[in-house]
Amino acid sequence: METLQQQATWLGSPGVWVINWRRYSLWLLPLLGAVLSAMTVLMAPLTGFSLLSFLIFEWGLLILVLIDLELQLLPDRITWPLLVMGVLGSWIGWTGVSVMESLAGVVLGYGLLAGVGWLFQCLSGRSGLGGGDGKLLAALGAWLGVSVIPGVLFWGAVLGGGAGLLLRRHGAEGYPFGPFLVLGGAIMVWWDFLGRSQ
Repeated sequence: METLQQQATWLGSPGVWVINWRRYSLWLLPLLGAVLSAMTVLMAPLTGFSLLSFLIFEWGLLILVLIDLELQLLPDRITWPLLVMGVLGSWIGWTGVSVMESLAGVVLGYGLLAGVGWLFQCLSGRSGLGGGDGKLLAALGAWLGVSVIPGVLFWGAVLGGGAGLLLRRHGAEGYPFGPFLVLGGAIMVWWDFLGRSQ
């Protein structure tokens, strides 16, 4: 089986923007762990998630963000299990959304980004989105339900587009979109959290 580094054949190409976060891992990972643990205790009871499911959701997304930042890659070996666990969690009652909402979120999340990527490729002749982005949005839909997909995509596009404009000024042509989808998901979770806490 190929390593993730071997799959990321575009690394080192001109204009490819990545972050070597491992140089900060001694303090970054413990900090992120503390923040995620605090968020779990604070937010899980008010979002419909169980503590265990919220931890799985958060850490799965964090791992995907770190890999995407470093390699511009969202590996199937993580996105697919995260998606399946979201659907199973809705069936068990661990996520606060129904199974139908979860499945609809998967279909809409993947379909939207697959459609946008196909249209961009037809118009420009080059790929603008990786297949992993659609699977990540589908996984977010599995965990959060179909109703949040437009908001996740909106905030991901706004934040990612803004970051893209800044990065292009510094010569970057390709950058990971996955972290911005996750930020969009975080905004929607916080939005729901604030609505429930009022």
